[in-house]
Amino acid sequence: MIVLKKKMSNLYVTIIINILFFWVPMMFFIWLYFHANNRQHISISLFAALLLFAGGIYMIYDQISKTPTVELDDEKINFNNKKYYWTDLTSIDLWKTVGAGRGRLPATILTFNKKEIIYFFDSYYTNTNEAKNFLQQKIIDKKETIEESVFDDVNEELIKNDFYEVYKGNEFTSPVGIFLWMFLILLLYIIVLGWQKDSMFLIISFSCFSFLWFLLISYLANYAKLSKDYLIIKNTHFFWKNEVFKISNINEIIVIGNNKLIKIIIKDLNYKQVPLGYLKKNRFKDLENRLEEYGVKIQKQLYY
Repeated sequence: MIVLKKKMSNLYVTIIINILFFWVPMMFFIWLYFHANNRQHISISLFAALLLFAGGIYMIYDQISKTPTVELDDEKINFNNKKYYWTDLTSIDLWKTVGAGRGRLPATILTFNKKEIIYFFDSYYTNTNEAKNFLQQKIIDKKETIEESVFDDVNEELIKNDFYEVYKGNEFTSPVGIFLWMFLILLLYIIVLGWQKDSMFLIISFSCFSFLWFLLISYLANYAKLSKDYLIIKNTHFFWKNEVFKISNINEIIVIGNNKLIKIIIKDLNYKQVPLGYLKKNRFKDLENRLEEYGVKIQKQLYY
């Protein structure tokens, strides 16, 4: 039996985001509530504080609701307290995205009796690749046993001496980069203003928010180096980041064009999601074409 292990770090991150984006601003409106000079300001401050508090609570509830208990064996899948048998299975999609707009998340979707749909999100568990391998080999391919993935060795000397094409955008000239950096400058201005007004609340809260915003910028600041044998992912800000994928160990790459994002799936169905946020669309297309030339299976999606 395979039991999906919940990734508790997601809950901790959600709580931290709540504190920074909901409950720190909530404290600001509570402060305004007690210092407001007229009834209108009092009502607006109280309403805003309650709205932010409710938003934070909903985020935590949403996080918990997206991590059902999932167990798989040769006969069935246990999904929370309900059992679904493989004999009733209609379809499987191992790499679907679920949700709306920017809230879409990668998930495995199972349809039973042509109408009952269940799914579990990849990023909410630590061992979803085990479940995907089980589903691929035992349920889809009808194999008697699950075969272990065999990986080709990575040659460190060849990595150093290989010829690479670099696919790197400029964060200061791309529209997304300009917006992100301009907003960070605005946040820094508010911090300086708080320093001048001797307001520790402004300094601490907006310093935390600025740091979080910088991490968001850094998350998008990846770029790729590609040769016939290796795909290397690096990051403009985190210069020590150096993730190496041997081309022969890649099962497929899902290319999400409008989001300029690639999902690198290796042989054991573990995957790495890499946003290339500052890469121009034509260069992103060049990367996609070059990967296909080097024998990588490409699955194209328009949106994430």
